[in-house]
Amino acid sequence: MSRYDPRDLFSQQRERVALALRQLWAVPNNNLRVFLDGELVVGKQPQAHTMMHGADGDQAKTALRGYLTAATAKDCGVMVTLQQATHGLT
Repeated sequence: MSRYDPRDLFSQQRERVALALRQLWAVPNNNLRVFLDGELVVGKQPQAHTMMHGADGDQAKTALRGYLTAATAKDCGVMVTLQQATHGLT
């Protein structure tokens, strides 16, 4: 299970950013993808049709819950990057 927190990555505090990067690298899940010459070398996005194929009701619910949690966390990361700046700009 990943302990990555997108708030750490966007905190602008060196220690928290470094912690977030270490946690991303340790457990990339759907939060980190690394490409080399256009080829995905780290991180994968599960395909819904392969996850659900042959799944019983409980497995399907668990997979759906995981997907919705990941999608919500991804949206939260976007919200963090769009915070209003407080640098005296009007």
